[in-house]
Amino acid sequence: MVFERPGAAHINAWRRRWEEAEVCIVGDEEAQRALRFATYHLIAAANPADEHVSVGARGLTGEAYRGHVFWDTEIYMLPFYILTDPPTARALLMYRYHTLEAARRKAKEHGYEGALYAWESADTGDETTPRRAVLPDGRIVTILTGEREHHISADIAYAVWQYWRASGDDSFMLGAGAEILVETARFWLSRAQIEPDGRAHIRQVIGPDEYHEMVDDNAFTNAMAIFNLEAAADAIDILQREHVDDWKRLGTDLHLAETEPGTWRALARVLVTGLDPATKLFEQFAGYFQLEEVDVAAQRGSGTPIDMCLGPERIRHSKAIKQADVVALSALLWEKWPIAVHEANFRYYEPRTAHGSSLSPAFYALVAARLGDRALAQAYFR
Repeated sequence: MVFERPGAAHINAWRRRWEEAEVCIVGDEEAQRALRFATYHLIAAANPADEHVSVGARGLTGEAYRGHVFWDTEIYMLPFYILTDPPTARALLMYRYHTLEAARRKAKEHGYEGALYAWESADTGDETTPRRAVLPDGRIVTILTGEREHHISADIAYAVWQYWRASGDDSFMLGAGAEILVETARFWLSRAQIEPDGRAHIRQVIGPDEYHEMVDDNAFTNAMAIFNLEAAADAIDILQREHVDDWKRLGTDLHLAETEPGTWRALARVLVTGLDPATKLFEQFAGYFQLEEVDVAAQRGSGTPIDMCLGPERIRHSKAIKQADVVALSALLWEKWPIAVHEANFRYYEPRTAHGSSLSPAFYALVAARLGDRALAQAYFR
């Protein structure tokens, strides 16, 4: 009797979530079971009642990464919450708002303006990426992702925009989202530099493909920075027009100069992306096309990751890619370029991708499906 009432409430709460979130697949019990398993973990891992926590990269399934929060949450998990339980999505984004001060500190420590979010974030939002690691053979390696994987700030800005566009939650945007967009745009304005060629460049970064470190003009980083800059300016335009009084207060609180949105748009116009109109290919980063070709597809069936097979030096000088990088742009910014651009880049980068991260196949499945390649989409889905 003691447990009947809370037990019934628990069952009803799960029933509501399943009704909102379940995807039904007819005739494929294995796929249905796999999706239900994933859905269960996504629902269980997030707490919509607590804005000060988020979902770690491994959810509740293990201790790897010590529960730290990566871009995985905003880019790979948040769409599920946006479409099935917006309060959860809002709470996860509010976690980023509550850690915004730490992002400001990190930007300042690196000599930049605005907000640079931690690559690995925990309770305070300060950077928790370890600086070194010991490999199985005893070698000590330096970990640079916490210092140089800067696309994280644009990833969070992207998530803020997607949630607002889907939910229409103006109170979130006025109370938190706009500030995130403004501060991340300010970061990119200080991070990118206009050089003698008249174009803006972002040098010495790490993109999603972590096999290649300290590269210049990573296409994903630069294109997402452009999105961030334009979204921040667009958000201000909308809020100024639709929430006049609220915006006056917020603009004052953010010390926003009238000229700032214009400078963001100007930078977005001249920031290089590596897109060649003739070939329709993005160069993943400056100099990528000159690297060594290696047979990545032949290595996929091996039990040993390709970076271990080739070694750190050769992998850096090869075209082997850890995970979706340029293809991630097709997944996230599909409407920005013609289908021919997505097709060309998918066909070029797909055979060169080793999928050394569990994040990777989902994006390849998504883009293959959008391109109408059902067989390859299903293979990646599997």
